[in-house]
Amino acid sequence: MARHLKTCISRKEVQKVEKQRKQQMTLNFQPMDSNVDVDIVGPPLLDTSIAAKYDHSKMREAVAHWVLMHEHPFTVVEENDFNFMMKMFNPTFEKTSRKTIKNDYVAVYDDQKKKLKNLLKGISKISITTDLWKS
Repeated sequence: MARHLKTCISRKEVQKVEKQRKQQMTLNFQPMDSNVDVDIVGPPLLDTSIAAKYDHSKMREAVAHWVLMHEHPFTVVEENDFNFMMKMFNPTFEKTSRKTIKNDYVAVYDDQKKKLKNLLKGISKISITTDLWKS
């Protein structure tokens, strides 16, 4: 039996999967070097080293970016859990309707569209490829 346990392939596979599962439960984050310049696509992050005041218009813009990037429905901003989370984050948070977020969303989209047009202004040709393979 001891010899079999040493050479059993299926047992080794089970042990390997268990080891991977244990590693996945542990988050090994390395501290981020504050001197590294990181280019983030999306809304700018808040600088936590300075005291900031709550600005509802900036929060609405951030929520519109969040809805845009993650393709959430506009009604997500009217859900109780979303508003509870935002109130826990900032007690002065004001609820926003789905219609307001839709308008903010369109404004963010138009702003990003203008930025992209300005970026591509000097380019004469663009090649776009896609793959629609279905197995």
